[in-house]
Amino acid sequence: MDEAVRATEAAFMGKGVALEHRASPTPALVRADPDRLREIMDNLLGNALRHTPSGGAVTITTPTT
Repeated sequence: MDEAVRATEAAFMGKGVALEHRASPTPALVRADPDRLREIMDNLLGNALRHTPSGGAVTITTPTT
């Protein structure tokens, strides 16, 4: 999650959209292909950026397990 947020921060800032990641104090355990998870996060963040107007905000919350 952190990687995906860091990779898109500049694009969000450039459009004037606030991006916040509320990370859980304990990491969530996920058993999945990391490349596919990254692809999913990139798509979700890309869609959020495309559909959020300037001055808006996107918040990602990482749940606890």
